[in-house]
Amino acid sequence: MLTMMEMALLQKVQEQEMMLSPASSASPTSVCSQGAASFAQERIWLDEKFHHNSPMSPAMHNFVLPLVIEHGSMSIERIRSAIVAVLEQHEILRTAIYFDENRNMLVQAVRSMDNNDAYSFEITANDIHSPDEVADLLRNESVQHFAELEQGLVVRCHLVKVGSDDDMGKLYPHDLVIFIFHGVAFDYNSIGSFLVAFTKAYDQMELDVEGLQYISFSLYERQQFVNIAEDSQIRRAQQFWAKMMDDYSLDANYPTPFTRPFDTKKRSGEGHSTSFILNSTLVKAQMELTSSYDLSMFHTALACFFLFIYELNDGTISDLCVTCPTENRSLVDTKFMIGTFANLLPYRIKINTNKSFINLVQQICQLDMNILNHCQLHYQQIIRGNRELCSSKIPFHFQYDEIHPSSTSGMKSIAKTNDAILNLYTEQPWLHGNGIASHDMNLKMIHNQSSQTTYCIFECSADCYNEVTVSNIGRYFQNLLLHIFTENTETIGFDPLFEKIGNLSLLPMNVETLSNVIESLRRFSEISKCFEENSFLILLYISA
Repeated sequence: MLTMMEMALLQKVQEQEMMLSPASSASPTSVCSQGAASFAQERIWLDEKFHHNSPMSPAMHNFVLPLVIEHGSMSIERIRSAIVAVLEQHEILRTAIYFDENRNMLVQAVRSMDNNDAYSFEITANDIHSPDEVADLLRNESVQHFAELEQGLVVRCHLVKVGSDDDMGKLYPHDLVIFIFHGVAFDYNSIGSFLVAFTKAYDQMELDVEGLQYISFSLYERQQFVNIAEDSQIRRAQQFWAKMMDDYSLDANYPTPFTRPFDTKKRSGEGHSTSFILNSTLVKAQMELTSSYDLSMFHTALACFFLFIYELNDGTISDLCVTCPTENRSLVDTKFMIGTFANLLPYRIKINTNKSFINLVQQICQLDMNILNHCQLHYQQIIRGNRELCSSKIPFHFQYDEIHPSSTSGMKSIAKTNDAILNLYTEQPWLHGNGIASHDMNLKMIHNQSSQTTYCIFECSADCYNEVTVSNIGRYFQNLLLHIFTENTETIGFDPLFEKIGNLSLLPMNVETLSNVIESLRRFSEISKCFEENSFLILLYISA
């Protein structure tokens, strides 16, 4: 059965396949093999080099695409030949990223395909026998370092023979074809184009000629910031972000009272996660609010996250900033180009305790419109005027997606060759719980319009939060949503939607008490390991 995260992935693939068609190029198509890295590549490279203890940290930017053969068979030799053909067609999949000290800049350079070492390859046979073992393998692929950025090795293929057959030349039903990409070369929206190219190459069809390569787009992107006119949209965007972010003090607003002390701004990359599903009663109440006030579910969910952070810290921090991702594929050519384009946009809000929750949602709605009107800058350019943010990472991250009813209902597979039908591997959950965290606190929400439920997952840095704390964070977020949207106003005496934020008490205890309870929960957890026979009584005591 598909999880919501897997359904979101399938929806994205279907949307891309519907869009894939020849398009006129609005950007220069000049042939180029070396140039400045794109802004997206630069952001990812900086994140690896300066915000995490790489290579000691787990890999933070691996993109895993596991496919399972549903019907037919595939030749391993032709799979390898198809990968080579795709790498020849899409130069970004063999592009090196390195810092050029002579030019004092981050450079991307396309590598040649002289031999077969342009990608990593592995076959596992007769070692995997259960879905749990497959899930463990996928989680390992998501965190292990395989890429060699300076050499242009950014693609890996891992073939897994789950069956017990002795034919080492072919894959059969239930066997897996796992692709792993590094984030400097690939993002979520590259999936459809890659699968189309791969299946065509496997069937030995002639691949489309790529008129615009990623490196050419990168040069075009950089050119937009040369000799900027005073009345241009980019100049207005620079002024907007400078006013919004230049005076933000991360040191004054972080670490929060709820975060355990840490000695360095670098993170290990290790994390804890907790997930849960918001039921239809709660989600319908949110939808009614958005419909009544002409808002979006994204605005409402982001407001809840802001309010949660505020309440989590006992109202001691009111100036909050959260980053949100954006696809950043506005040009027609980039809609179906393989490469990395995603950008991060900071949302800064000052909580006004005299305003209501509905005012907060409307404030975020207006902020969102302003941000989208000035999204021409990339994250590094946005924070350039703030010295603190240049050396530190905004700790809070929020991502919201929606699954539409018709998007995945008729999808039987995501890739077909003349020999086989492949689908996304969904036997076991593997898209989260891999023990990493990209930010100190990251909340992902996926809303299923058909079932009117929302899947939520908190991923928190192990450097800042222990496992019990993260579990409680998830539980308190659910309590906050229930309090705002579903509690009877006659019982609590007021309507949380319209009550002043300063009068709300949305969490059951203050930070100091909460910390004590968390420590008690940790001790009870240790006791339960020693006295497994009393585990039921311990859990009953904790829940009380």
